[in-house]
Amino acid sequence: MPLHSTLKRYFLILEKLRGDKKPTFKSIKNYLDDFDLNISHRTLQRDIEQIRNEFGIEISYNREKGFYVIDEAASYSLKAFMAFMEMNMTADLIRQSLKEQKLLLKHLQFEPVDFLRGHENLKTLIDAISQRRWVSFRHENFGTNTTRGYKVMPGFLRRYQNRWYLIAQNKTNHITFGIERISELKLLPEKFKDTDIRYPEKIDSVIGLNYSGGDVQKIVIQADAVQSKFLLSLPLHPSQTRIKETKDYSVFEYRLIPNLELMQAILRMGEQVKVLDPQSLVDEIRNSLRESLRQYQYFQSEF
Repeated sequence: MPLHSTLKRYFLILEKLRGDKKPTFKSIKNYLDDFDLNISHRTLQRDIEQIRNEFGIEISYNREKGFYVIDEAASYSLKAFMAFMEMNMTADLIRQSLKEQKLLLKHLQFEPVDFLRGHENLKTLIDAISQRRWVSFRHENFGTNTTRGYKVMPGFLRRYQNRWYLIAQNKTNHITFGIERISELKLLPEKFKDTDIRYPEKIDSVIGLNYSGGDVQKIVIQADAVQSKFLLSLPLHPSQTRIKETKDYSVFEYRLIPNLELMQAILRMGEQVKVLDPQSLVDEIRNSLRESLRQYQYFQSEF
């Protein structure tokens, strides 16, 4: 059976497990049948085992009550796997549509991305992570306009705003690198152990990549009725909770470490949102807006 069919089953099984509180084996199989994926009981059992064993997603079965459940806290790869599967499902849908109607391509528009720079580094970095091998490279720092060499243990690849980033570790610290700024990448023979590298826990408490700037705080913003709909359809962060709703606005609460990316996300929403708490973030947003306004106070175009 083609690989994309197997991956589609995996995705739908997990979608059913996450969507229903107590799905039974029969309800999962019926869900697959609804998508014309008619498989045997044995194949479904094997799929569940493969998801558990190969992707580290903890699926347990309650024998007494006859239902399955995902232990999301123990399934460290669940979010990444589901994000990957969503991309795969979208790509498969487009592939099938193009196969049926080649003219469709001119009707598809994609956001321009700087994909060409750095993508050649992905394969080597994935190999290094899977083989637990040190790497060396040079990395360009846009802020200081300098390039320096590094030797690190590669730990995690993270995609943010259409760019890939490597989160690596030297002997003591985590460092984040944009892979499009990596050059002279070498896979070294020296190996490290699983226990030598740690997951940077705070990174799940930020928007973007800068997680070293402080502690997790309660962030509260108010959004008008229109922007609230956008936030509900695409949350700013997984911790998002709506704590108040009126006909004119909603109030959302987050558990985040304030950073530059959070400020940029808030500022992009313009006058449709305002920060209510903490006061320190209110002050930062206010100062940023004042500085932006100051730049236009006496501005006259030369063009």
